[in-house]
Amino acid sequence: MTSAVARRAGCRRGAARLCEADARRRVNDEAARGSHWLTVFLEDEMPAVLSGLAVMRAALLLVVAATATITAEAGVPERFVAGTHYEMLPAAVTTRDAAKIEVVEAFSYACPHCYSFEPLLDAWRKGLPADVDFQRVPAVWNSDFKLLGQGYYAAAALGLLEATHAPLFRALHVDRENISNADALTAFYVRHGATEADFRQMFASFGIRAQVQQASARIQAYRVTGVPTLIVNGKYKVDGAMAGSQQGMLEIAQFLIEKERATRASAAPAAGG
Repeated sequence: MTSAVARRAGCRRGAARLCEADARRRVNDEAARGSHWLTVFLEDEMPAVLSGLAVMRAALLLVVAATATITAEAGVPERFVAGTHYEMLPAAVTTRDAAKIEVVEAFSYACPHCYSFEPLLDAWRKGLPADVDFQRVPAVWNSDFKLLGQGYYAAAALGLLEATHAPLFRALHVDRENISNADALTAFYVRHGATEADFRQMFASFGIRAQVQQASARIQAYRVTGVPTLIVNGKYKVDGAMAGSQQGMLEIAQFLIEKERATRASAAPAAGG
């Protein structure tokens, strides 16, 4: 069983393969003990349980955000502190839309921590207001991560990302499919609506390979060493190790969104005057 410290830290860069190997080894041990009931529970019950908890936690985050704003306006010390709960990047990274507050999730389909984070994150992102631009960037540290990251961009280009994002996590971490090469990955996407010819052509295209290279550069600029990690507005890095939990990551990200929003609001009168 993964330790609490490992769950907070997520999949670290140097241990990316170990994360996946550990997940597979645990399932093999369960099969050897005849623990079929666990697989049934994960398939039939756990998604609903996680989804319900995620919605409840997302609602609580709105209360936390409102409280943080009132506290800041009252001059009370901030709840979360740079260097303790989150990290300020030494150089800000340009965002996609300067008019919005950007939140980026650095992730990998191969990471079991990213899989467990997904229901909570998905409920939270669906409640984000229009001035927040949420996006994902796959970590491509090794051949397995790169394969899945390349598939992510190919699926997006084919309009299949929303339909395949959760199923690919499920295939890897619940069904334990061995998707470790381009043929297996192609077969997965064909099962979910792609034609084999279209997917292979898109997957191998120059444009998709360029996006993978750009993702690698962004992950490096963000100084991401483990996934999942959240980057807020190209300035702040939030990970499980500093936040203490995946729920804590979202609370801190919400706090930083409010912080950026307040900064923009205070700067607006000065700019207008």
